[in-house]
Amino acid sequence: MPKLIVVLLITFLSKEAYAQHDFLLLKKRNKTIASYYVDNIITFRTAGGRWVDAYINDIKNDTLFLKEFEIVPYVSSWGMPATDTLWRNRMKITTKDMAAFPRRSQSVNYIKDGTLLQVASGGYMLLNVINTLSDGDALFEDNNGLRLGIAAAVFAVGTFMHKSRSPVIEIGKKYRLQYVQMK
Repeated sequence: MPKLIVVLLITFLSKEAYAQHDFLLLKKRNKTIASYYVDNIITFRTAGGRWVDAYINDIKNDTLFLKEFEIVPYVSSWGMPATDTLWRNRMKITTKDMAAFPRRSQSVNYIKDGTLLQVASGGYMLLNVINTLSDGDALFEDNNGLRLGIAAAVFAVGTFMHKSRSPVIEIGKKYRLQYVQMK
């Protein structure tokens, strides 16, 4: 009898261990940007404009079953600052109600958002003006005005890149959510 119980227990546990759950993919055209599975944490903006940080309990039929949380700071009994997780209500949301995801920071983000162009051209203009004025030369003589104009144009391009780069990924033309059913 105990052998039968052990065999049944192992059978049920192995079935649960190898169970595959549905998952969600965030794609840019045909390239996968992020994957969201059961027991992962997801951050997104709803169609109503509210940001949600949540733990994924389950994914079924294009619906995510979530448990919201918030990381809150507090002062411990020792008087030291600490953080704790405040669990909120459970919710379910369809993929159609997800409007945006935060853009993940990358190591080359300063190049893509124009910051490098702004810093380099601003530094060049500052150095050019300091050197020209310290030599006692006129600021816009001997093609110096052209050099400053080019540096100002590069700064303007960097500023345009910085303003046009959004910190969120909007679901729409370029980006889409794909529900993958495993069962």
